[in-house]
Amino acid sequence: MNSKNVEDWEKNFTLLNDILSKIKSFKRIDPSKLCMCKFTTNFEFLQFSYDLIIKNFGNDASMNDAEKQHGNYKAFEKRLEILKIQNGSKIKKYK
Repeated sequence: MNSKNVEDWEKNFTLLNDILSKIKSFKRIDPSKLCMCKFTTNFEFLQFSYDLIIKNFGNDASMNDAEKQHGNYKAFEKRLEILKIQNGSKIKKYK
């Protein structure tokens, strides 16, 4: 979270690879390639991500459907909470 350098990006993509293997996805991503910020590589990853979401949630994958299936998880609020802990409560409350 709040990654700012290549090492952080690679760590996050490695975590994503672990998640993909747990859900038995056929696709593996190469963190070093994605961190080079090449359009083609990132666009292929975007297409894969979109296909994965459509496969799991259907063509009308709205946030409301995802919230219903996953217990109304509020990702944005959770991230703000973590950032407040990391930064000593210096984060403003967003609406």
